[in-house]
Amino acid sequence: MQERPGTILLSHRKEVHSAGMQPLPPRSAWHLLRRSRNAEVFRVPGKHPHEFLIAKGPLSRTPKSRSVFQKEFEGLLHVQERAGEVLAGTFPRPVAYLQDLDTMILAGVRGQRLNARLHWTANVATGWANIARIQKIGQALGVWLRTFQDVMAEGTRFFVPRNYVAQLEHVLSRSRELGISAAALQQVRNLLVAESEVLEGAAMPLAAAHGDFVAHNILVEGVKPKVVDFSGYDTRQPVYRDVSAFIADAVLRSRKRVYSLRALQALVTSFLQGYATNLNPRVLRLFVAREMLQGVNDWPFEHLRPHDAKRIEKVLTAVAEGSSWLEGTLVPG
Repeated sequence: MQERPGTILLSHRKEVHSAGMQPLPPRSAWHLLRRSRNAEVFRVPGKHPHEFLIAKGPLSRTPKSRSVFQKEFEGLLHVQERAGEVLAGTFPRPVAYLQDLDTMILAGVRGQRLNARLHWTANVATGWANIARIQKIGQALGVWLRTFQDVMAEGTRFFVPRNYVAQLEHVLSRSRELGISAAALQQVRNLLVAESEVLEGAAMPLAAAHGDFVAHNILVEGVKPKVVDFSGYDTRQPVYRDVSAFIADAVLRSRKRVYSLRALQALVTSFLQGYATNLNPRVLRLFVAREMLQGVNDWPFEHLRPHDAKRIEKVLTAVAEGSSWLEGTLVPG
């Protein structure tokens, strides 16, 4: 990994001061913010109260974890170079990489996680009263993603059914292990494969992709969006990738009775209005269905509860058939 302007590649945290940064406190003084299956995120105390430095590193250091965190740091460097001026303050700015800890030091961003905001404002009890604010958030998110993709554009690719089907088969195999019925998955597969064959050769604009553009990786400050966790970053993917991930996340939430369907519809509709780019709705549906399967596969469960599996089967089949509540939103912007 090479140093780039505005960032520092360090072999050890003690070198920070000699590299022109304020010395970092020892790791024992860092404040744990959250811990996931593979990573820990800390708040690093700064010299001034307004400083907001984040340290993100592996739970345990392995060659694989080193590769994962270096890749994310490189991705953030790439975003900073291409979109740093346009989207300043809406994603973590890479500051330094500590090689002795396989840890990134980032200038953090503040806000409330969108999944938490939706839990309190898009539920069946309060959703009706928060439609206007949810629409503003959705629209702002669509504008953010459109701006990100415009700055990070990488040309065009044509839809190839066999490539889509190969990726689909991969996620289907994991979904079977989780307890979604083989019959339901076969029906979904047949519908998606048939649709993919019709769409061969459809043009797909390419851009860099966040890779996991879902509610728990999005912060909101008021209605202003911030985007975090670029561990799935890719420099060249169809623009449908991130758009469909966000929509799939909302559709999966709709299976839960706690959420207001009207509020989720408002979120997705306003998101696409803010995005304001003509996407092929049939291609988008294919991507949404696949991202739904991938989203389920990423949940930290060995096996789904039977009633949850049934609800997922129902909404997934509806999306694949083109009969879900989503259809009214998948229209050109």
